[in-house]
Amino acid sequence: MKHFISCVLFLFSFTVWAQNYALDSLSGGEYRIESIAALDSIISSSVMATCSRPQSNINSETNSDIDICARTPKVLGYKIQILYTKDRGVAERTLANFSRSHPNLMGEMQYSRPDYRVLVGDFLTKRSAAADLSRVKKAYPGAMLVQWRVFCRRAK
Repeated sequence: MKHFISCVLFLFSFTVWAQNYALDSLSGGEYRIESIAALDSIISSSVMATCSRPQSNINSETNSDIDICARTPKVLGYKIQILYTKDRGVAERTLANFSRSHPNLMGEMQYSRPDYRVLVGDFLTKRSAAADLSRVKKAYPGAMLVQWRVFCRRAK
């Protein structure tokens, strides 16, 4: 009788413990989770009851058309810095020369006491700035990419 009970408990343990296999979305590797099936069903039902998606007053058609740039006109992105100087005249001349030679990139002069920066372009990512940076570096070898708040609608 003692062996019978231990055999039944042994077989029952295989049915109670379940192994779930899943694929990792980032690395693509496989991992195994050991859990009790009854506990999993209780947890999933409680999660579905408390974490259900809230109902929105906006229907899905208009929700997808909402412009992100309307909410936040300036976002964190990148600009190309072509000059960093203390002389305002040099900064203004550099900006004017740049605007004549590169009309497709909008430039601006930023003052933070006591220095002036000449920044050009609006880019969301470093990759989108790479082509323009290499073109600008031919005329301005000291040009570099700096993280800056850029206008969302103008950014590439």
